Order: sequence, then C-alpha cells, then structure tokens
Amino acid sequence: MEAIYMDHNATTPLWAEVLEAMLPYLKEEFGNSSSVHAFGRRAAMGINGAREKVAGALGCRPEEVVFTGCATEADNLAVKGVAYAHCERGDHIITTRIEHHAVLHT
Repeated sequence: MEAIYMDHNATTPLWAEVLEAMLPYLKEEFGNSSSVHAFGRRAAMGINGAREKVAGALGCRPEEVVFTGCATEADNLAVKGVAYAHCERGDHIITTRIEHHAVLHT
C-alpha cells in the first residue's frame, strides 16, 4: 500500500520547477541578500526577480510582495498590518479562542 502524506501544515513537497529555480540559491548563490558584498547582491537579485514574478502573477507591484520566513511571521505581519491600518477605528482586535497561537499571541 502506498503511503499518503497529508500533514502539509509544516511542510509541503516541492514542485520540480520550484526546486530547479531554487537550486542555484541553495548551492552557489547563498549570500545574505541584505549585505552589500557580491554574494549578497546576487542573492538579492534572485529575490527581487522572484518578487517581480509573483507580482506579475498577482497583478500587483513588486514592492507590495513581502516574503516571510514562516507562517507565524506572515500571520504576525498580517494582523499587525491590518490593526495599524485601522487604528483610528479602535485599539483592539476581536477573534476567537480557537484561533492559532500565531494570531492570538500577536
């Protein structure tokens, strides 16, 4: 019997195209993209290229695309972003007790 993995909360399999696009940055172009040295600039070019592709697919501007390191960081950014954007409407957020901790703790 073939096993089926159904817990894609923490990780998901990569499509072959994604792996192929990522390989240069996992093997050779692995510099800190925030650095000014050549390694960092090449890594930043890769991130900016990916940002432009995502923006094109979503029909938005590249500067509107934000990559995060994990779901918790993305939840935190989304909740705080909405809260700050609407701070003139009040100083609280209403949610439920069953919300994920990444949202509740934000």
